[in-house]
Amino acid sequence: MSFRTSERSVSGTPLASVESVAFDTETTGLDVRTARIIEIAGIRIASGRAQPTSTHSRLVNPECAIPGSSTNIHGITDGMVAEAPPFREAIAGFADWCGPALLLGYSLDFDLAILEAEHRRCGMLWSPPLTLDVQELAQTLRPDIRNWTMDSVADLLSIDIGDRHRALADAELTAELYCGLVPLLKEAGITTVAEARRVCRTRRQDSVPARRAPRKQSGTPSFRSFPYRSRVREVMSRPPAVVDRGISLRTAVGRMANQGITSLFVSGFEDRQHGILTESDIMRAISERDASALDEEVGAHCSHPLRTITEKEFVYRAIAAMTSDGIRHLGVVDGGGRLVGAVTAKDSLDSHGADAVSLGTNIEAAASAAELGRIWSDLGSIAGSLLNSLVEPRNIAAIISRELRAMTAKSCEIALSETASRLGPPPAPFAVLVLGSGGRGESLLAMDQDNAIVIGGEWGAEAGWL
Repeated sequence: MSFRTSERSVSGTPLASVESVAFDTETTGLDVRTARIIEIAGIRIASGRAQPTSTHSRLVNPECAIPGSSTNIHGITDGMVAEAPPFREAIAGFADWCGPALLLGYSLDFDLAILEAEHRRCGMLWSPPLTLDVQELAQTLRPDIRNWTMDSVADLLSIDIGDRHRALADAELTAELYCGLVPLLKEAGITTVAEARRVCRTRRQDSVPARRAPRKQSGTPSFRSFPYRSRVREVMSRPPAVVDRGISLRTAVGRMANQGITSLFVSGFEDRQHGILTESDIMRAISERDASALDEEVGAHCSHPLRTITEKEFVYRAIAAMTSDGIRHLGVVDGGGRLVGAVTAKDSLDSHGADAVSLGTNIEAAASAAELGRIWSDLGSIAGSLLNSLVEPRNIAAIISRELRAMTAKSCEIALSETASRLGPPPAPFAVLVLGSGGRGESLLAMDQDNAIVIGGEWGAEAGWL
């Protein structure tokens, strides 16, 4: 165990006076199974105020290459960490600096999961430190608000947001959010660490209907279930910030600074699809073309087309989409394809673990029917974990249905690929329909599925199938 926090020593301490440390990490990716910590940072909080003169920030050598998609977000390169200490040394220094302080984070699940994974890789003993999740504290005070990004809570508390690319900047913002929430928590009758932890725990338990918890099955791990019970519309930022492709980068930078955002959606393309301009795109343009790039059009430097996800999708699917594409932003569209919001990895998705990533990405990566069969068998284990985590059975059935539809689509792709080499392309356009329980979102693990094929074009009409 690296940290020395004692629950008994601080449980009765007022939130306004408890010695605490707000911290954050930067990593090589989002998949806990493979990601490595490359930076850890914290800022001390004393007497209800962040202490800007008491900070700790250390790069960590992950002993592996840092993907370019990650570097584009935080700017940390292989060269920067080449002489940094490995995790074992870095975490020891950070823990010594923290001492017995209460640890604070924003949407802590991912940070704790990656810390645990790093401990186990190094053969170090792990026991979760005493923590408070600042996001959960904000949700406790304002359960009516659905958008819980750091930016949104900062706006709610009238806190200015500075440059947020690295772990220390996010730790500092977390500290400011916590200090801003403490007086509001006091007004709500939540004054001590124990009370804050209790209301957060109660809120998590009340997020699903009260019922007797099922007995945990051997070999079926329980995990935080947020990405499986929440839809993208609940975490997205709205309304989307959109600019025309013809404006200058300078104008775009001004708008991003004024609104405290890290990306803009870009319109005006002939195909009527949006693009996206991120801070990384701007920095890359300036690095390659110096300051003169600021006078060039946004359309020349944004990414196009925009990767999107529907607002009704589960959060785990958004995590999978960003992980598989190596991106940190998604556009959110409604059922008619209209852009209605944005979702980012850092503010709302980082914290939710490897299962949410693997379930969504393995199907897309499958290359054979045998691989799809193995993935389907793994879904039973995930369903068991969701049940142990008190996820609503209706949501579990919806998740099974979602993956069933994805596997059906992937099966069609594999079949088309295998037959095209022998028989050529299909003689007519067609669509495969998932009917019954799969279409309604009510599938169970016992396979009982009705599908249909609609064949179009003249060939389908002549055959009497259109």
